[in-house]
Amino acid sequence: MGRLALTAVVLAGLVVSAEAAAVTPRWTAKGAVTRLNAHSITVNGKSCRITPASPGRATLRIFFVGTRVKIECADGVLLDIDVLHQLPPINVAPIPTTPPSTSSNVTLLITQTQSSVNGATVSSTTVAGNFSITALGNGSISAGSGSQTVTCQVGGGSPDVSDYHVGDRLSRLECRNGVLTTLTRA
Repeated sequence: MGRLALTAVVLAGLVVSAEAAAVTPRWTAKGAVTRLNAHSITVNGKSCRITPASPGRATLRIFFVGTRVKIECADGVLLDIDVLHQLPPINVAPIPTTPPSTSSNVTLLITQTQSSVNGATVSSTTVAGNFSITALGNGSISAGSGSQTVTCQVGGGSPDVSDYHVGDRLSRLECRNGVLTTLTRA
C-alpha cells in the first residue's frame, strides 16, 4: 500500500510540473518606445525579441522611438503592440517635390509624406541630393541648401551623429515625426 501511495504522489508531482512548465510567463509594458530595430523593442526599460511569432513587419513599421505603446510579451517574444494615445494630426504645408534649388551645383529634393495606419499618423520627411549640415547640437540636426533646410530631433533610435560636423556633405537625411531616422554621407 505504501508503494502505491508513493507512486501516486510521484505521478501527481509530474503532472503539476508539466502544467507549470506549459505556462509561458507573460508580461506587459506601457510607455514610450525607447529602442526599436528589426530584432527587438524596448518599452519602459523592458525588452522583448521580435520573431516570426510577433506582429507583422508592416504593422511594426508604423511605430518609432517615442511612440507611446502597450506591448505584450511571452517568454521574451513580442506578441502584441497597441498605440496608447493617438497622435495628434500633423498639419504640414506642402513642400515641392521638384528640385527647388540648383545653385552652386547643388541639387536638393525634399519630399514629405503623411500616412495613417491603425489610428497613428506618421509624417516622414526626406532630403536627398548633395547638401550640407547647417546646424548640429542641442539634440537636433539641420541640413539643406540655401533657404531649403530641414531640422530633425536626434532621438534614442537615431543614427549616431557624433562623427558629423557643420559643413559635412550629405546625400540623404530622413526624419519620421520629426525624429532623425537616416543619415548618409555624400
